[in-house]
Amino acid sequence: MRTMKIDVEKAPLASLVELIKSRMDELPENDRPFAYNLLGHYARKRVSEKVAMWLRKLADRIVNPKAATKPVEVGDISGLVALFAKARESGAQWPKLRAIMDDDTVLTLRLAGEKSKHVGQIMVTSGKQENRLYYGRVDQAGAFHASQQPNDQQLARCVPVLKAVATDPAAQGTAYAKRTGHCAFCALPIGEGDDKRSIEAGYGPDCAKKWGLAWGAKPKAKAKRKAK
Repeated sequence: MRTMKIDVEKAPLASLVELIKSRMDELPENDRPFAYNLLGHYARKRVSEKVAMWLRKLADRIVNPKAATKPVEVGDISGLVALFAKARESGAQWPKLRAIMDDDTVLTLRLAGEKSKHVGQIMVTSGKQENRLYYGRVDQAGAFHASQQPNDQQLARCVPVLKAVATDPAAQGTAYAKRTGHCAFCALPIGEGDDKRSIEAGYGPDCAKKWGLAWGAKPKAKAKRKAK
């Protein structure tokens, strides 16, 4: 481990770029593609406030690495894995399930693909590509392996949500929809114009079919009045 320290809050951005380039191997493996992307922005002189912020964050992860955390048991995820498998069988190339933490942070869960070294495991992230936070992964035994990216408070909020998703993925999808007004599976809005069953379930018939979920009984047809 290299011992050189640097104040990442005050150091010139050029110094941090050189640090990241020379010590890329000290970043968590999942951070490296994002780091290369940021370095590309810097090289092309496309340094927005977000790019600068993330360069400082990555430099901080190098000079102030977190101690490795022990995996946390979140429960049996076989039902969750089966849901993703069903969605893929139904034609979804990159199916995602969204859940929400108590501070309104949205977690996105997806099944690692065949090219990943974590194939078959659940990957947990939040945010969009430019500021995505990788929380970690849940292995097939139900153990959550946290990354170095989230802080202690974020992890404390994340773990209960993962436990709830492992227990009942569909119920967490419903809870997400009721808090956000969007489907947890396709992210489309659910509102007054939708079938009452979609509003109650938090997802529509298409997502229910694709993911193999219950959607509710069809309303009974009204009996026709006999003419007097």
